[in-house]
Amino acid sequence: MIINEIKKWVENYVVKHNFCPFAAKVYIEDRIHYKVVDSEKVEDCLTAVNEEFLRLDQIDSKQIDTTLIVFTNAFSDFQEYLNALELAETLLADLDYEGVYQLASFHPEYQFAGEEKNDPANFTNRAPFPIIHILREDSVSEVLETFDDPNSIPNRNIKFTRGKGFDWMDKSLKSL
Repeated sequence: MIINEIKKWVENYVVKHNFCPFAAKVYIEDRIHYKVVDSEKVEDCLTAVNEEFLRLDQIDSKQIDTTLIVFTNAFSDFQEYLNALELAETLLADLDYEGVYQLASFHPEYQFAGEEKNDPANFTNRAPFPIIHILREDSVSEVLETFDDPNSIPNRNIKFTRGKGFDWMDKSLKSL
C-alpha cells in the first residue's frame, strides 16, 4: 500500500535522519494527511492540490496539520515534476493561499539547481514517489519561533548527507 510506504519514508528517512526537525511531532501525533493520486493527467493532479487546500481550510490543524500528495503515475521525469510544481505554486497564488499554505517538494530524482545529480545533498528532498507537501504557514511560523537558528537546517542537512556520501544515502532511501 502506497500510504504505508510513504509513512515508512517519513518515519525511517525524514524523521530518522532529522531532515525536518518538525516532522516527528506531526508524524507521531498522526496529523499528516496522505493523498494518493494515480492519474497521469496534470489537470487531475492540480485538482488534487486544490482539493487538499480546501480540506485543510475545513480542518483544524490539531487534527490535520499538513498534507502529502503522492503522485504514483505522474511526473516520473523530474523536469515534468518541476513544471507541475510551478503550476501548483501558481494555483496557490491564484486562489489567494499565499501566506496561508506553502508547498515543499520531493521526488525520487530530486536535484537542487546548480548541483550535480549525484550530490548527496539532493537526498534531503528525495522520496519514493513525486510528492507535493502542503504546509500551513501558521504552523511553520509557530515552530520556527521555538527553534534555535532555523536557517541552519539546510546547511546541517547538506553536511550530514555529504558526510554519509552518495552510496550510503542511496542505500538508505532504497532500503525503504
